Amino acid sequence: MALQVGALIILVDDLEKMKSFFKETLGLKMFASKPDWAGFNAGELLIELFGPRHRTEDIGVSGVPGVKGFEAQPIRISFKTENIEADLETLKQKGARVLTAIGQESWGKYVWLADPEGNQYQLWEPAEK
Repeated sequence: MALQVGALIILVDDLEKMKSFFKETLGLKMFASKPDWAGFNAGELLIELFGPRHRTEDIGVSGVPGVKGFEAQPIRISFKTENIEADLETLKQKGARVLTAIGQESWGKYVWLADPEGNQYQLWEPAEK
């Protein structure tokens, strides 16, 4: 298992202001944008900004006892993997708390987990190009 940090997921109050900061001030390239989300390339790392709607429509998992929602944990780490199924099995064997089944989107596969303090993190396998 060779995980890398693939993305930082950040909850923001003013998406337009933060998009401008990341583009104009930091000079990062925005690779995609939706009404309540924007993604930026930062070298090998992706930075994803989630707008205020996600305070009530949490990404990851919400309502699970002992797992922090976005209000308590506004930054989340997404670990990039080349084989999500194998790495998830290894993490399970090491006692990781798995919160969701593996999901599939156009951008790849993902699964949400929680650390011992209830902080959510994601395991992500990018879609093949």
